[in-house]
Amino acid sequence: STTDIKCILVVSAHWEENSFTVDYQPSGTKLIYDYYGFPDESYAPHLTYPVPTDLAVADRVTALLQQGGISSKKANRGFDHGTFIPLKVGYPAATIPVVQLSLKRNLDLAEHVRVGELLQPLRKEGVLIIGSGQITHNLSAMRSSPNNGAIDPKVSAFTDYVKDFLEATSTGNYAEQKARFATMPSAAPH
Repeated sequence: STTDIKCILVVSAHWEENSFTVDYQPSGTKLIYDYYGFPDESYAPHLTYPVPTDLAVADRVTALLQQGGISSKKANRGFDHGTFIPLKVGYPAATIPVVQLSLKRNLDLAEHVRVGELLQPLRKEGVLIIGSGQITHNLSAMRSSPNNGAIDPKVSAFTDYVKDFLEATSTGNYAEQKARFATMPSAAPH
């Protein structure tokens, strides 16, 4: 239930850094409108999400990563749309503190899986961990699609592959699925 959640950690696919970076905002939270070409209502002052942050959780994320041998840092950046848009929909009251974590620019699969493993203790500490971003994301292809809004068959095939993989993964077969995940870039369609 929502009352059991003390903080939400969002790993945003819309933020990449040279090392994993935790958004550390000691004087209130700010939003980054890191998109363009949408109606005025899609930006401040119309679109806001005045959510608190939790610096103790931000410190804990950094510590867990560093203890696990993963280089990480803190930066006062602001929440991007990969964080505030889904949370505005899912948690409109904006009362649960939020912390955001970047991806690492190299997008190394094994390293990102390791980060997920290192962050697991947070779940027992009342932190909801959300990976935010779409499985596929190409707005220019979508806008110029000759298919009149129909889903590209390549996108469907890839999305179905990922869906099947996720649905087949459990704690009972984690090691096997982790090995399979490592081959996903060459095994997945398209």
